[in-house]
Amino acid sequence: MLPVPRFPKAILAASALALLLLFFSRPGGKNNDITTNTADLPCQNLPGADDVLVIMRTGATELADKLTMSFSSTFHCYKHLLIFSDYAEIYEGHQIHDVLIDVPDVIKKVHPDFVHYNRVAEIGRENLSASELSGNVSWESGPIGKNYNAGWRLDKWKFVPMINATAHMYPDKKWYVFVEPDTYLVWSNLLKWLSSGIDPAQPFYFGSEVQIGDDIFAHGGSAFVLSQPAVKMAADRYQHHEQEVLDFTATHWAGDCVLGKVLRDAGVDLTFSWPMFQGGNPALLEWEEEKGDQRLWCAPAMSYHHVSPQEKLRLFEFEQNWIRAQQPISSTSFANPSPETILHHRDLFKSFQRPEMTAHEKPNWNSAPPHDVDTDDCRQFCQLDSDCLTYTVGPEGCTIGKGLRLGQYKPGFTSGWMLDRIDAAVASLDSCTGSGWVAP
Repeated sequence: MLPVPRFPKAILAASALALLLLFFSRPGGKNNDITTNTADLPCQNLPGADDVLVIMRTGATELADKLTMSFSSTFHCYKHLLIFSDYAEIYEGHQIHDVLIDVPDVIKKVHPDFVHYNRVAEIGRENLSASELSGNVSWESGPIGKNYNAGWRLDKWKFVPMINATAHMYPDKKWYVFVEPDTYLVWSNLLKWLSSGIDPAQPFYFGSEVQIGDDIFAHGGSAFVLSQPAVKMAADRYQHHEQEVLDFTATHWAGDCVLGKVLRDAGVDLTFSWPMFQGGNPALLEWEEEKGDQRLWCAPAMSYHHVSPQEKLRLFEFEQNWIRAQQPISSTSFANPSPETILHHRDLFKSFQRPEMTAHEKPNWNSAPPHDVDTDDCRQFCQLDSDCLTYTVGPEGCTIGKGLRLGQYKPGFTSGWMLDRIDAAVASLDSCTGSGWVAP
């Protein structure tokens, strides 16, 4: 028997009348399923969508800045959605659940990670100062995360309680997909992959593999997928070893690692799913990256991370056009797609990134990798190096890059690309065959 999360009672007790008014005056307040009056989008009602629950993990400091775009884009694709945070409220007509409500008070009152949690509970999210908010820019974490950030330190406590709450609220879904506000989930690919013959009755744990010490786990920001048995096994492990899990969480810095250990202790091993699941922004990826026999270029695109709200919208629109090109879609064609109908990372580069690379320098743009080379004439220097594909001139001089890198907007920098070399590099990579799905 799973422990019953207390957050619904806590929400009602906080202000029963106010919440009743909100529930019945705003759309979506009565349940967690997605309903929308928007025009039909190609991503809606794809085969297999009813079997999948998407779980968004967020926090009060980033909700308005990073999640708002999802309500007008990707959330319209999902039939079933849960949103967990560190503060309960109704936002954009959707219930946001406080996933930390059941963490013992003895921890929340004394552990320094919960100073921020208690402050938000006291003053409300709307009264946080600008300096406490994350902003809409998503930066990559350092080697030990973003320990300077109060919301980030609190986040590690959410992972395992999130699994327990999910198991209680939606016990009967076949698949559970966990994402973050700056994750872009390629929904159409995910559904095709899960329909390709993977048995949801088995305890599966899919994601981009990361290792800390002896613990191997799925990177949270890249999105990860659990089958129903895996969710129940992890929740059961938490129920019977709650203090052990909380003690481990208190001494660790990565909540996705804590969850990975709980799953492993419950008997659920990670199925390595890189390079389908990506922890980077498409504009900054090393498209030529390989690990063993796995090539990023050849793999289906399942997720990207560290995308801004504007980048998420552009990716969303790109995916809608990709789905439209495949219409009409049947359950049979969806479960057995031809390789060319699957959106691979290479397709995203060719159709989404490559058109942004121009024959002329691009002002206020930085395509540079993180190593600097000084020279008087950056473009000429790049031309003299046969491996150079991109160059950037900035305040500190010239930087050249040897990867297929689009880059991002940055005032004070000017970037250019060697288009002939880039196209030749793309042609040399195009030796992929088959769908490229990761199989258990």
